[in-house]
Amino acid sequence: MQNILNTNLYLGSKNDYYLIESEIEDKSDWVFVHCCRSFYKNLKQKDTKVIIINKDLYIDWEDLPDTSSFEISDFILAMDFLDKYIKTNKILIHCDWGQSRSPTLVLVYLAKRLKLIPNTFIGALEQFVKIYPDYHLPSGISKFVKLNWNEIK
Repeated sequence: MQNILNTNLYLGSKNDYYLIESEIEDKSDWVFVHCCRSFYKNLKQKDTKVIIINKDLYIDWEDLPDTSSFEISDFILAMDFLDKYIKTNKILIHCDWGQSRSPTLVLVYLAKRLKLIPNTFIGALEQFVKIYPDYHLPSGISKFVKLNWNEIK
């Protein structure tokens, strides 16, 4: 798990989530964004790809080599959720391995909402890989973001 640019954002894997769950008794100041089908598939609600339960956001993103699992609206809902908690809570954004889906959401959020990295795909990507070298490219989600950069707000 890595803190990103001394913000309340933490980026990691499902193992980091399980570590927090098992080792931190009072999780009231934590918010979780689960960017993976493995967490989403256990929910009973299946009418949408993005579900908020209490202070947990579940996004049904599958790690595919193509862009079919992703929608602009998913990013906007996720960033609105992050906006709600960024000033008051620690936020762990994770996917299964912390290599593609969750880092891509953080990259977009840092550029589009927090304005801490450049607001062009190439500029944001160049800066982000210096911050988070474990980011794996290319992936379906990174291809999607590159194609839709200007529409994600």
